[in-house]
Amino acid sequence: MLVVVAPLTFFAVKLTLARRIAQRELGTLSSRYVNSFRRKWVQGVNRQHGPLLGTADIQSLADLGNAFDTVSDMRILPFSTKTVLRLAIVVAAPLAPLTLTIVPLDRMVEGLVKLLL
Repeated sequence: MLVVVAPLTFFAVKLTLARRIAQRELGTLSSRYVNSFRRKWVQGVNRQHGPLLGTADIQSLADLGNAFDTVSDMRILPFSTKTVLRLAIVVAAPLAPLTLTIVPLDRMVEGLVKLLL
């Protein structure tokens, strides 16, 4: 399992740096856009604009929010615990019959019961 997972950990530093830079840059852009949006639509600084419905400003604000959410959801490691668990099951499945030839089933069940209790 380590042969598969360990090389992916080398990207952790780069992913952390990329996430930090993207959050800073998108945070700055988002802040400027939201302030401009607030001045235009909420405070009504420029009364020349038309109706709010159907404007591209709302869609742009939503797109910017989705981009920021994507960056915020970036993980440091390019795999999740769910992926590691699935890999462990795939690796362990072929070993199950071999384990049953070495350790009798009743002893294995007793050991599992002791662990659970």
